[in-house]
Amino acid sequence: MSRQAEEEDMIHEEQNDTESASMYSTAITAGKIILASTLLISAISSSMGVNPFPVADANVLGDGSDHRRLSTASESVPTYMKNLIDDLKERTKLMEETPP
Repeated sequence: MSRQAEEEDMIHEEQNDTESASMYSTAITAGKIILASTLLISAISSSMGVNPFPVADANVLGDGSDHRRLSTASESVPTYMKNLIDDLKERTKLMEETPP
């Protein structure tokens, strides 16, 4: 090969390298923009009290009867929580009896 042909091959290789680096850079930039816009939408929606990405909720799907609440499960309180429940009852009674 002649010197001129070698130089042309080197120029084409450099151009291909530059193009692939440019495509990689563009892909990274596009990913960052998508991530930033998703976070922005999520932040705005959270501040407005709206869930932009709804997740299946037991209260939406059913009556929620399969979830236990402490107020409905007070008869079957574990022994280690008995003192806490008694304290809660005393505090509730105190708050009801105390004038505003």
